[in-house]
Amino acid sequence: MSRLELSRCKIESLSREAAFQNHSPEIASGSVLIVKVLRLSTDKKAVDANQISGRRRQRQSGTALVEFAVVFPVLFFLFIGAFDVGFFCYALIGVQNAARVAALYASAFPGTHQTDSASACALALNELQAMPNNASFPASCGALPLQVTLATVSAPDNTANPTIKVTVVYQTMRLIPIPGLASQMNIARSVEMRVRS
Repeated sequence: MSRLELSRCKIESLSREAAFQNHSPEIASGSVLIVKVLRLSTDKKAVDANQISGRRRQRQSGTALVEFAVVFPVLFFLFIGAFDVGFFCYALIGVQNAARVAALYASAFPGTHQTDSASACALALNELQAMPNNASFPASCGALPLQVTLATVSAPDNTANPTIKVTVVYQTMRLIPIPGLASQMNIARSVEMRVRS
């Protein structure tokens, strides 16, 4: 059966159903509908369904490219910002560990270790060796990008054993320069421990 015969059969069955429901002889004949379908099916300017879907795909691929071009810079800067924040968090944890290790060392023995800032500096340098700017750390830990200071603080309960306070200051470097953000950040952490007797 051709397409024309199929459409004629469908319209005739639809017109019979309509006539049965409405009891109208005009609709039962379906002559007007059949003529319109014949005109549409024999029209030479009918567009193939594949051509229509191909045009839609081309239009959609263009919009997808435009959407990607608009969203990509935002996602790129979010990713870079998350990477920078991750580095700052890593530096914060490293500085805290360096202060803790230096305070443990200084509070281990009364007298000798309380003033040994060179050994505390070496321990802090060892903890922060994974930082990207560790080559610029001073050997004495007396200037930025790394400062380590030891201080003896009297115990709050006036006991014989004083408290050691170690402060570590680390100046970060920015891994990826983002306009509008600070280029460097100073991270300072202090740890107090009582000298063990």
